[in-house]
Amino acid sequence: MRAGLLHNQVNIKRGTYSVDSFGDRTRTLSNIVTGLWCSIKYIGTPSAGASEEETNDQTTGKIKIEVTCRYFGLGDAGNVGLKFDDVVEHMGGLFDIYSIHVIGRNELYKIRAELRDDEQVLEFTNLNAPNA
Repeated sequence: MRAGLLHNQVNIKRGTYSVDSFGDRTRTLSNIVTGLWCSIKYIGTPSAGASEEETNDQTTGKIKIEVTCRYFGLGDAGNVGLKFDDVVEHMGGLFDIYSIHVIGRNELYKIRAELRDDEQVLEFTNLNAPNA
């Protein structure tokens, strides 16, 4: 993949689970890869990057992305590659990974992830606005 196509940056986060004082399972996310250069394509229907589904008689909106990046191995035997439990952080949103494809002989990752609107709010910033 040509370097010029990798014009977005994302962070890959991995969760660790613990039980709080109420007995609820909580997930704490920490960065495993920061500033990963990639190409992002919004996917889904009815328009690119958006879809809806009915869950418990409630309509839930989703934003889906496809992230293409160079393959990375994390070196540590317990942390090699991506897991479905990992999260892609893009533009302030945490996208849950639902598809991981390795292209070639460990050349590229093609990752599909989704953000549900009932879990968090995605804040889009104006990238062309001057900093105040």
